[in-house]
Amino acid sequence: MRAIKPTLRFAALLSIGLLSIALLGACTDAAGPEQPLSGKQIYDRQCARCHGFDGRPTKAAPTARDLTNRSYIDEIGDKRIRAAIMEGRPPMTAPGQTQMMPAFGNQFSEPELQVLIGYVRSLSNPGLGPDVHVPEAVQAREGAEASE
Repeated sequence: MRAIKPTLRFAALLSIGLLSIALLGACTDAAGPEQPLSGKQIYDRQCARCHGFDGRPTKAAPTARDLTNRSYIDEIGDKRIRAAIMEGRPPMTAPGQTQMMPAFGNQFSEPELQVLIGYVRSLSNPGLGPDVHVPEAVQAREGAEASE
């Protein structure tokens, strides 16, 4: 068996080391059982460009739905909000114009979808929510810290 040249061995070890560091560092801010999910944060990052931070359409997307319209939000319900997020919406403008809500598909996990739908509903009725989904692992950890 031939020996690997020292430069190739060093390059291979360096690559493995850098990959390990990248993989370990990549998950530091991931939402998961360690962190609560915020519907507002998801909304602000993905939806506010068109629907506005307050739920009202922006100049960039004046034909976007007004998410502060309580009768509309109550009428469509959670299933249709979920469908609009996942499948997108057809243009709300004159025929031939291409403005439409994009489909987000499976971009969101189920807990992310739940808090996003809750936050969208809360824009028309602040008494609704939840804005934050706190996983059981976080609740258990916070309960243990409170009892110490």
